[in-house]
Amino acid sequence: MSGVFLSIVIPAYNEEKRISASLVKIMDYMEGKKLSYEFVIADDGCRDNTESIVRSVAGKRALLQYLKSDVNHGKGNAVKRGMLAAKGDFALLTDADLSTPIEELDKFLPRMASPGTVLVGNRKTSGSLVRKHQRFIRENMGKVFTLLTNLILCMWQSDFTCGFKVFGREARERIFKAATIDRWGYDAELLFLAKRYGYTIGDVPVVWDNSEATKVNLVVDTMRTFKELFEIRWNGMRGRY
Repeated sequence: MSGVFLSIVIPAYNEEKRISASLVKIMDYMEGKKLSYEFVIADDGCRDNTESIVRSVAGKRALLQYLKSDVNHGKGNAVKRGMLAAKGDFALLTDADLSTPIEELDKFLPRMASPGTVLVGNRKTSGSLVRKHQRFIRENMGKVFTLLTNLILCMWQSDFTCGFKVFGREARERIFKAATIDRWGYDAELLFLAKRYGYTIGDVPVVWDNSEATKVNLVVDTMRTFKELFEIRWNGMRGRY
């Protein structure tokens, strides 16, 4: 065992404007909890000063793995690399903008009990709070996406895409070694695999604020993601997982 309780995995693509403040908030929180932790920053082909900022801010106060990529492969690929590199007993996936505040981890900690833990932030269940909504068309397309994802993958999950998830060591190693989706369909694949491998998916209500600085192209990425949903289903049917 590494002695690290929590790996904090953050996929990053040109995050120089917002990652510094997020790292400071996370470090203040974790130091207050007196929990051992590391940052795993999964660079997805950054062309700005993300790396130098991360090393300057986080490298002075925390254990840090910076996983450099010279090519933009997609967020799913970055998440997979980060999770497989993580050394902690548990790993938290969170976004660089902290749309879900790090303090929401308080709700997860009592349920982080076993290596098979799979906990997902849920913005649509009782006790959750969306303080800043997405624009009307994006929010409603998200509802349609959730419905179609459940139908295509034969699941029932009310929130696939909240970027705040915790995986125990056993669950993450099994799930992420099998994952194949490099771009925006990765969330659906992770939960599909968790269900397929018999892990209980725990929904945790969270606070969430929409960030206007999204990198999602509403038309192009939506069409690509629907294609990926069928790839996931097909992979499951032919035993690739």
